[in-house]
Amino acid sequence: MRIGVSLFNLIFSGRNIVPPQRDSSVRVYGARALQVQDPRAAADFWSTREREQGVHYLRPTLREGLRARVDWLVPSKGHVLDIMCGTFSYVSRLPGRVIHGIGTTPESLSENSALSSFSIQDINDQPVVSYHSPVKAVVISLGAPYMTKPLEFLSSIYDLLPAGGKVILLFANDKGDDSKTTNLWLDPRNFGFDDRDAVARDYLEKTGFSVKEANLALICLNLEFFGNILVGTKPRQWFSMAS
Repeated sequence: MRIGVSLFNLIFSGRNIVPPQRDSSVRVYGARALQVQDPRAAADFWSTREREQGVHYLRPTLREGLRARVDWLVPSKGHVLDIMCGTFSYVSRLPGRVIHGIGTTPESLSENSALSSFSIQDINDQPVVSYHSPVKAVVISLGAPYMTKPLEFLSSIYDLLPAGGKVILLFANDKGDDSKTTNLWLDPRNFGFDDRDAVARDYLEKTGFSVKEANLALICLNLEFFGNILVGTKPRQWFSMAS
């Protein structure tokens, strides 16, 4: 009887019984793939980007349209992490929804009215993310081209989320600063990927998420957004009969 109850709990508790395999970004993609075009530019990238947060190259109507779409994907209640955010969040603060921002520039984060709180962390230097409360979802806005340790970072997000939790990866394919972009993102075909969507999907799948593409047809058509939103969901269970 005790064995049967234990097996039932393992299957239906929502815990990961067999975690996804972990490997370093450099080992998977190669050091050259994760190098940036101009290391000197990358050094001050976060402070510059967090001040802008798409303000200068995404029109207000587009930013609001994207935020409305992300709001639809994120649970309306609970704690949400907004990582790589700055002065603008692509997720709205709602009654019952608590948004914690993570970035590197206190001045920019303090101007973001959507945030309930924030902390300072450069995810390229310190890719492991932690938080004091259970997290329902994580939003990563416009930062995918610049991540030099994507697998380490997203693995920590996977560990932070509960089963069924979501990571929302928002990225633009035609906007940004190429001098601070990784070689892998800048030229995916040179590393065996069809396009940048495939790179982003690979980041999520290799860290254990099941991936779906958000439907942006109306947004793209009306607001001229050339990018994507990928939704990674932490599986309800990983079950193996192996002891």
